[in-house]
Amino acid sequence: MKISNASELRQFLESQPLLRFHIYLTLICLLILTLDGFDMTIMGFVASSIMDEWKVNHEVMGIVMSSGLIGLACGVLIGGTVADRFGRKKVIFCAVLFFGLLSILSAYSPNVDILIILRFFTGLGLGAAQPNIATLIAEYAPVKYKSTMICVIYCGITLGSALVGLIAKIVVPIFGWQGVFITGGILPIVSLILIIFFLPESIQYLLEKNKKRDYVQSIVNKLTKNHSENIELIHFKENITHVNLSPRKFTLIEILKRPYLYCTLSLWLGLFMNLMCVNFLSNWMPVLIRESGFTLSDAALIGAIAQIGGTLGNISIGWLMDKQGYHRTMYFGLLGAVVFSLLLTQFHYNLMIIGFLAFFLGVTVNSVNTGWTSLSSSYYPTLIRATGTSTMTAIGRTGAIFGAYIGGLILATGIQAISMFYFLAIPLFMCSLAVLINKKMIGINTSSANVEKDYQI
Repeated sequence: MKISNASELRQFLESQPLLRFHIYLTLICLLILTLDGFDMTIMGFVASSIMDEWKVNHEVMGIVMSSGLIGLACGVLIGGTVADRFGRKKVIFCAVLFFGLLSILSAYSPNVDILIILRFFTGLGLGAAQPNIATLIAEYAPVKYKSTMICVIYCGITLGSALVGLIAKIVVPIFGWQGVFITGGILPIVSLILIIFFLPESIQYLLEKNKKRDYVQSIVNKLTKNHSENIELIHFKENITHVNLSPRKFTLIEILKRPYLYCTLSLWLGLFMNLMCVNFLSNWMPVLIRESGFTLSDAALIGAIAQIGGTLGNISIGWLMDKQGYHRTMYFGLLGAVVFSLLLTQFHYNLMIIGFLAFFLGVTVNSVNTGWTSLSSSYYPTLIRATGTSTMTAIGRTGAIFGAYIGGLILATGIQAISMFYFLAIPLFMCSLAVLINKKMIGINTSSANVEKDYQI
C-alpha cells in the first residue's frame, strides 16, 4: 500500500487495530496528564494551610487560585497554535519542564504576591501541555478506540488531583505546604526522560511540514510490523499540495465561520460551565469540608475521594461514549451531577455520606469534562484540530478561573460553606443544555454537508 496524501495517512492511522504502540503512547500521555493534574490542583489542598500561616482570607486565596488558572488558559491558547507550527512533542517537553521548575519555585514564595505571580507562570506550562497531549492521541488512535483513549489519558487530571490529596495528607503535617509543591515539581522533571526517548511526534504534522521522513517511515513500520502488507510513503509533499483543499487559509477565525460556528459556540459554552464546576470542586471542596466542621485530614480525604471518583468516571465514560454515543452519555451524566450536588446540601453532617456523594459527584462532573475534548477532536478536521481544541480549552479555562475566584467571593460574604453546592447545580444544568444544542447543530451540519468532505483533509 502506498500513502501519498494527508487523507490517506489519516485513514491509515484510524484503521489500525489497537497495538502495543498505542498502549505505550496512552500510558506515557496518561502519566504526563497525571503530573499536570497534580500541579493544577495543588492549591485546593494547601489553601487552608497557607491561609492559616499567612493570615489571608478567602477572597485573596481565590485570587491565588485564579492566577494559576489564568496562566493555564493562556498556555492552552498559545500551546495549540505554537504546536501546529513547531510540533507537538517539542511543546509538550518544554511545557512539562516549565511547570515542573515553577512548581519548585512556588515552594519558596516569601509572600502571597509572589505566589500569585509564580502560579500564573506555572499555569502557562500546565495549559500548553494538555491540548497537545489530546491532539497527539487523537491523531494516532484507531477510530474504534479514539474516545476511549482520549478519556483514559484525561483520567490523569483527576488521578493527579487524587494523588496530591493523598500526598498532602501525609506531607503537610511533616514538611508543610511547601513539601507538596516540591513534590509536584520534581516528578515532572524526572518524567522528561520518558518524553525524550519514548513519546513520538505527530507523523501527520511531520509529513505536512515535510520533515523527518525516515522517522515517519519508522513509525509507520512499527504500526505495521505484524502485517504482511508493506506501507510506503511516496511523494507526500508534492501530492499534499494538490489535494482538493479549500482555497482559504485556515486561521483561528475559521472555527467561527460556517459550518463550524454553532458547534464551536456550544463546545465553548459546555466546557466553560463544566470547567467552572470542576475547578470549583478541585479548589474549594477541601476548604468547604473543613469549614463544615471536619478536620484538615478529613477535608483532604474527601477531596481525594472526589478525584478518585473522577478518575473512575473518566475510564468508564470513554467506553460508554463509544457504545451509547457522546451526547447521550454526557447529558445524563450532567443531570446526575445536578442531583448529587443538591443532595450534598441536605446530607452534610455524616462524613461517610459526604464521601459517598462526593465520589459520585466527582464521577459525573470530571468524567463529562473529558467528553468535550472527545467531541472537539472528532468534530474538527486535521488542519484546525489543534487550534479548535486548544481554543475551546482556553475558553473553558476562563470558566475554571470564574469557578475558583467566585467561590472565594461568595465564601467571603459569610454564607454557610455547604450551601455553595446550590450554586454548583446552576452551571451544571446549563452545561447539560449545551450538550443538547451541540447534538442538534451537529445533526444539522451533517445532514446538509460533510465537514471533512468539504475540506478534503
